[in-house]
Amino acid sequence: MAGALRALGFVLLLIATSSANGRETTWILDSEAESAALARTGWQFLGTTGLSWPDGRQAIVTFWRSSLGDVVRCIDYYDSNLQTSGSVCHRSGVQK
Repeated sequence: MAGALRALGFVLLLIATSSANGRETTWILDSEAESAALARTGWQFLGTTGLSWPDGRQAIVTFWRSSLGDVVRCIDYYDSNLQTSGSVCHRSGVQK
């Protein structure tokens, strides 16, 4: 639960910071990113949270930051047997 609150707090901080600058933060699909690759290549792990469905499916949401300050949110999906069933990552961006 603490990890979920930390991740949510980070997202709220991103939104508040960008709103204060008169710009709106958005999440942009990053079809090249994968959470495992981000971990291997030195991105800083910021936090995680998990979601569960009654039928046993799960989603794990992770947040990462690069040394340049880029932030990526990845969602990894698992079936009821904990086999990977999909994933998607989004990079934070700013709308003008």
